[in-house]
Amino acid sequence: MKLLVCTTEYFPYGAGIANVVYNVVEQLKGMGIECTVCSPTGPDIKLGNQALIPKIGIGGLLNYWHQASRYFKDNDYDVVWLQNPFILTGNPFKRCLVTMHSTYYGSSTHGVGTFPLHLYKSLVAHIERYCLTRMPPDTLFTGVGQPVCEELEEIGVVQNMITCIPNGLMPGSSAHWMIRNRCGRSSESQRMISFS
Repeated sequence: MKLLVCTTEYFPYGAGIANVVYNVVEQLKGMGIECTVCSPTGPDIKLGNQALIPKIGIGGLLNYWHQASRYFKDNDYDVVWLQNPFILTGNPFKRCLVTMHSTYYGSSTHGVGTFPLHLYKSLVAHIERYCLTRMPPDTLFTGVGQPVCEELEEIGVVQNMITCIPNGLMPGSSAHWMIRNRCGRSSESQRMISFS
């Protein structure tokens, strides 16, 4: 199985998302899954600009996702794992899994931050909604907690396409089997997303 992982941060750069994605990728590689990681810092493919994301926020994120969607226009990956994607147009990933670690929608509805920050998060929440609701219709979504899953549903993602996987998926769990079944993976095939 060939898996492409697209993320805006990856170990040793970044924080929570970077560490989670790195640990899952290492476990998948140990199971014989061919993983290619694309991020602003690599390690396999470098796209976007690492410095732009903290400097201009959504502008840096949109830059990365625009470059990724153009770069992978013709791809032969079995599955693509996208972390908090912001793909405005031309999504080349037909078979993908989206993991949301948080949502700007949640931050904006809960009034997090000062007025200018809240206004910024509200604008980004609209862009986020636009991007997530235009993913291919059979896209599977995972949220790292129940609040994130509820926010995805409020954004407009179909409820039966959302699975809550609290910062990981344990082999043999009911969520593990549900994701395998949704992706058409037999019980004899290797785990698609799991770590312990």
